[in-house]
Amino acid sequence: MRISALLVTLLCCVAPSLCQQDALLVSGFETLDGASMGWDAKNPDSKLALNADTRFVSEGTHSVSLQSVSPKDARGNTYLGVKLSLPEPVSVKNRALTFDAWTPEPDHTKALYVRGYDAQGKTVLSWMSWSGPVKTEMTSLELVPALSYPPFAWESGVVDSEQRDKVVAIEFVIGTGEPGVPYGMYIDN
Repeated sequence: MRISALLVTLLCCVAPSLCQQDALLVSGFETLDGASMGWDAKNPDSKLALNADTRFVSEGTHSVSLQSVSPKDARGNTYLGVKLSLPEPVSVKNRALTFDAWTPEPDHTKALYVRGYDAQGKTVLSWMSWSGPVKTEMTSLELVPALSYPPFAWESGVVDSEQRDKVVAIEFVIGTGEPGVPYGMYIDN
């Protein structure tokens, strides 16, 4: 699986030459090297794995699978995340983060947060949605820093730094508000 950042800028309409750069490969997800599970990772039902089922692969031979079951006694929301450490810092200035995603549990997987971090651990990117933005069929998403647009909201209150020229990690966090239900997501491209 590959997570890629594509050059996208609001100036494309005014200065199309700014939009003619090639896609920048951020990292390959054909292995889990550099990937770690967080949030409800200690839950024995939480699993981070490579997926080879072609129904959930849009590029290459694998996608990442993030699956869990919320605790039966959960009060409030339950979250599970995967953080990908990038092999080298990446600039996301004048770029958008793009990826493909699927969920086997669209009735329960309602939250998706996408965050980026710098080398000091400061949050430089943060979007969130609780409207179930990912469906059973492939959903292609494109997130532009500092912009909110349905179904995602830019989380300016979570962003610690505007220095987006050296992002060293990207995190995807999924969530459910129901106790005792399966939730999960596949992420690729």
